[in-house]
Amino acid sequence: MMITALWKKLLQQKLPSGGRFRLGWLSTWNAKCGIAEYSKLLLEQFDPQRFAWTVLASKNDILLAPDTDRVIRCWTNRLGPVDSLLRTLKDEAFDGLVIQFNFGFLSLADLGAVVSLCRSLGTKVVVVFHATADVDIAGQRASLAQIADDLAKADHILVHSPDDIVRLAGFGLRDNVSLFPHGYIETGAVDRVAAREALALPADALVVGSYGFFLPHKGIEQLIEATALLHAAGVPAKLLLVNALYPIAQSQEELDRCRRLAGDRGLGAEVIFESRFLPNQASLQALAACDVIVYAYQGTQESSSAAVRMGIAARRPVLCSPLSIFSDVADVVRFLPGTRPEDIRDGVQSLLSDEVGRQALLQRQDAWLDRYSWNRVAQLLQEMLQPRGGRV
Repeated sequence: MMITALWKKLLQQKLPSGGRFRLGWLSTWNAKCGIAEYSKLLLEQFDPQRFAWTVLASKNDILLAPDTDRVIRCWTNRLGPVDSLLRTLKDEAFDGLVIQFNFGFLSLADLGAVVSLCRSLGTKVVVVFHATADVDIAGQRASLAQIADDLAKADHILVHSPDDIVRLAGFGLRDNVSLFPHGYIETGAVDRVAAREALALPADALVVGSYGFFLPHKGIEQLIEATALLHAAGVPAKLLLVNALYPIAQSQEELDRCRRLAGDRGLGAEVIFESRFLPNQASLQALAACDVIVYAYQGTQESSSAAVRMGIAARRPVLCSPLSIFSDVADVVRFLPGTRPEDIRDGVQSLLSDEVGRQALLQRQDAWLDRYSWNRVAQLLQEMLQPRGGRV
């Protein structure tokens, strides 16, 4: 990935803490990872006059650029020892710690140990859960219910959907649980004609887009099949896949399989594969060339999608599979009738034939964008950590 100028600036500096709130931030970092990107976008907006932050990152990250001394790599994954992380927390004695949790990052027992240690040190703890549903890992069930007593000690637990609130309440976690929105990347409207010229796309073509990592559950296979169905119905759509390779073998395998599928369906020239890990602005420029952006997910336990916010930020109509991962943006997207290729075809045709509904959707998206920039979301988190009236 090419790195933005602001991101380079962040990587090159470490600010002295002075009298500011010393914040630890546990997350993947400086890597091809959605949570690493989420962390970067939030921390870019933190007020340097109020906060001095240090990232506690994974030793397993494949780096996009050299780290600086604002980064301490002190954990590996859920199977690795947690001793180095606990020792770092003791040595640093942060004022606060934000934990970006994924079931692959830490074991539940280790997460509980981190929260308990911070409580004993007087370190304020905020845990951000990007998924809360039980999962099966190596044949064993993992449930946040198993560490509910430890999680009750956290100052704040932040989740992304009402379903998460209900689920955690079932584990006895209520008083410290709050909804916390994803943000979106602020950008002005991109001219559709200019965006198409940059990609050498015909000005009058129907362009259906997609965005996110190239993984099986994203429904890219179904999108290609739906594009073939549109062609069969006399709608010669082009499919623009702004779907970056994820650094696992399964992602490359899925890309290869989808390339073959596009060829088999006679769509070799109609499906455009953009599998590079692009800068956010370049991704938005590409998505702005689309008539509609489709998130055809087939199933996931994630609570919320960061990828869908790129489609909304591109200010193009967004269609989504009828899955709970999109429930927090239900007011500003339109749902497909199902997840099959036929459902995607029908959803695209229905949206394109509904000029009034499409314009109303775009107006709702504009209003939503006014409320949920990364800057505004970061302000919420900063006030949670250190209210302007003083530390808590």
